[in-house]
Amino acid sequence: MRISSSILNCVGCGIIASQLLSAAQSPKDDPWQNLEHLAHNRAYTFIDRQRNCVAGQIVAVTELAITLKGWDPSRKHPNTITRDRRKVLRVIDGGKPYDLLYSGRSSWSDLSGFLGIPGGEAVVFVTNDGRRHRGRLAELSENCVKLKQGGTTTVIGKDHVSRVWYVRYKPPSAGTLYAAQEMVFLDPRLWPYMLHIAPKIWVLVYDSSETEENGPVACRNNPWIP
Repeated sequence: MRISSSILNCVGCGIIASQLLSAAQSPKDDPWQNLEHLAHNRAYTFIDRQRNCVAGQIVAVTELAITLKGWDPSRKHPNTITRDRRKVLRVIDGGKPYDLLYSGRSSWSDLSGFLGIPGGEAVVFVTNDGRRHRGRLAELSENCVKLKQGGTTTVIGKDHVSRVWYVRYKPPSAGTLYAAQEMVFLDPRLWPYMLHIAPKIWVLVYDSSETEENGPVACRNNPWIP
């Protein structure tokens, strides 16, 4: 779940932005590491390769697995679940295609879900020559992509693409979400999101060196999220 941009559309916050400029990050060598640094006090949805979904809070992350405190409406108390990294297909924090925190596959077709990403976020195409092309998707086909960068549009052929990253805001904590819903704008945890300088994470979506998987991803079950 994201913080609604309409909720954060406040004027006259009187905040010194330079004090909050810790938002810039670089892509990690291993995108799985992003999960270790997510807030552990809120729920995310985890989808395995059999399209089974479970909602839960992160308890611990290792190089090989992730442990969750999951919920089940048939149980009175949460249960502990461990998922092997190789079986994790996707981790999300909402219901939109771009609510992606981790992808366990390389998929060109998944890029179509990033055509309507929120303001302040971007898609980065790394070409075979090592150059980075950052912007917003304008059009996607099987063979190429059109990327808007300011007032210009760049066409990049798929054959020239090495990797594609989605650069998105790091999900807010449960307390920050609550403050946004209650419109407690004096809460300093909201300020970076109001100013569009909240920390960002790099989510790897496509890697030409990996086997490409373009099948649909949909939950076979409906995870219960409190």
